[in-house]
Amino acid sequence: MRVIAAYIYRTPELAEHRPLPGRSDEVLCFGNGYGDLRVEPGECSYDRIAAQLPPGWTPDVYVHWSLEYNPLPEGIEDAPCFTVGVVGDWNLGGQAVQLAAGAFDLLIADRGGCDRLRALGFENVAYAPQWGFDPLLHQPVPGVERDLDIVLAGNFNHDVQWERAPWLFRVARLSRRHRVCLTTGVYGEEYARLMSRARIVFNRSIRGELNMRAYEAAACGALLFYERTNREVEEVFADGESCVLYGDDDLEDLLDHYLADEEERRRIAEAGRAAVQRHAYPLQLARLMAVIEDAMERPAGRAWRALPAPERIRRRARQWMLVTDRRHLAEADPALLALHRALPGDASLAGDRACLLFEWGASTGDGAARAALWAQALQQADRAVALAPDRPVLRLNRAHILLSLGRLDEARAALMEAARQLEPPALRPDQVDGACIPRRFAAFDVAVEDVWIRHAHGSPDWTSAMARLLRWRAQSLMAEVDLACGRFLEALSHAREAVEIRPAHSATQHIFGRCLRACGRLDAAISALRKAYRAAPLETEIWVILAGLLADAGRTTECRGLLDELRAVVAGCPPCQHALPALEEIEARLAAPGERKRGFRVLALPDWVQTAQWENLVAEHCAVFHAGDPVELALRLDPASGADAAQIAYRIERLLERMGLAPEHAPDITLHAEPLCPEDQWRLFRDAGAFVDSGVPLHRALAEAAGVPIILPGSLAALRHRIRPQAA
Repeated sequence: MRVIAAYIYRTPELAEHRPLPGRSDEVLCFGNGYGDLRVEPGECSYDRIAAQLPPGWTPDVYVHWSLEYNPLPEGIEDAPCFTVGVVGDWNLGGQAVQLAAGAFDLLIADRGGCDRLRALGFENVAYAPQWGFDPLLHQPVPGVERDLDIVLAGNFNHDVQWERAPWLFRVARLSRRHRVCLTTGVYGEEYARLMSRARIVFNRSIRGELNMRAYEAAACGALLFYERTNREVEEVFADGESCVLYGDDDLEDLLDHYLADEEERRRIAEAGRAAVQRHAYPLQLARLMAVIEDAMERPAGRAWRALPAPERIRRRARQWMLVTDRRHLAEADPALLALHRALPGDASLAGDRACLLFEWGASTGDGAARAALWAQALQQADRAVALAPDRPVLRLNRAHILLSLGRLDEARAALMEAARQLEPPALRPDQVDGACIPRRFAAFDVAVEDVWIRHAHGSPDWTSAMARLLRWRAQSLMAEVDLACGRFLEALSHAREAVEIRPAHSATQHIFGRCLRACGRLDAAISALRKAYRAAPLETEIWVILAGLLADAGRTTECRGLLDELRAVVAGCPPCQHALPALEEIEARLAAPGERKRGFRVLALPDWVQTAQWENLVAEHCAVFHAGDPVELALRLDPASGADAAQIAYRIERLLERMGLAPEHAPDITLHAEPLCPEDQWRLFRDAGAFVDSGVPLHRALAEAAGVPIILPGSLAALRHRIRPQAA
């Protein structure tokens, strides 16, 4: 066959135009470093590709690798050859699949992906192995000692690899008795050397597929550990013969066993290396070509050909907005702009263009260009909302643009309205349909892709899942905005709503825990943060806030246990080592002697602009209590308020003079003006005996959470019966 291959992985056979094993195909490649054909941003069309082909060279097949990441050429749906779309990370490509897969005659995926594609209504689906290993690179490195017991090198993005994280945590803790190295960002020769140092390579797939790390680890001579539930692993390896399959109940026992029996470990590893030799990349590509050749005898047709031209333009632009090479965003805009001018009343087009302009701006390093693109994005978002005011997805995108511009109050108002619209009863599909920003492979966009790969676009299940996800997004963002602005009670309310929607999500429990902490509810905050920690055990930000809060709450035994566990994890997981200084600081706090209590403390947070307020409070304190009484009036002055602490202290002294009191004859009055993070205001209420009501709801909530009695101004005399016995 004569084949055009787009964005396919690199092999010497393709780069040097050598035949694949057992094949005689002629393959011309572009993308991913290949230079047979040149396709630059702004030139992504099938006609431009075909114009570069050698004279008389007519393709039989066009293969587009990873349609979830790479831009579809304009006009590919009309290409005069058999077209194939390869779907690799279908878990991250639900939108691209449903929007663009209809442009191809055949879709290739792993076995789980084939099931998902068929469930979505695609019939032109076939399985072919996509991954393998490079036989020139992935082999034992001579002279390298296997000095590491357990190794993994992979993606540590928790939002993508959330299911694997607890397994990595279990392995990392084994550093107490084994040499463990779980790491990321290792490639090429350095990666092959790391695999050659490993006695065991721990692996776990994300989709139930046999991933590239499995082939590479075995080829480098390490013993491969893979999950027992994987549906593809036994097509290449055999449990106990050429790999070891583990489960939840026996992972640690199996690791201990094979690390204790070097002869058996080596025997299985050598058998694994032998088994994998039949699956090097050239052989896998040959198998792929055979699958395509077989499918060409039964063409299924391209669903895109039945779509109106405007819909094709819209879908292609949406797919380009999802690709990893953000330079294609600029290429998508002219087509969307022309369509938008032809259909000025289409809210979806305005909304999609707002998202495109925003992402284009986010991808540029030029600040002025970013500002201009984001201003245009906001104009389009405003227009979209005006055209379809009952579509909360448009309001959410507008809110994100406003947040990025720092216009927090406007963003919050937009989020509030979106959240209101997303409340039951059921919504129409169009109300939750459209491009969503941002595209960062973070929790929200990963969840969007999950909805799109699980449910047919526009179906009741899809609509319900998207509405629920968008509602979670709105509540989570409002919690973050309110927390950043010091509106802690409001933030807590929104975080609680978000937790009700996605209780198992680590980031949701994390923000919920922070809000609870900011409201002084330490035990509840610890509970939420422990849930976040269990769900995302390698997220070091959660480590630090949880350990610190346990220390602050006086739960010393729990804190020491957590710190001991985390030291073991850090030893086995180098990417987490940056958290060590913060953990060591918490440990030092545990060892430090506690601050001696000064007696009964009356806390007040006056409004220093209202002179009469604090003067009356000081005068009342001096009238009720005397020098030597074991009571302190603790006056809080927030340095961020702009009030001058030295000037206030001077004014207090002058007030005492007017009252005829020398400082040594006055009851204890202290001015607390040390810097304090707004989320740490609860610390002011620790050890307080009473709080003078300031009229601020948050202050009352903090006092109630700390169990501190709240008294009204003018009622300090009621405290005398609690103070005098202590003096006696």
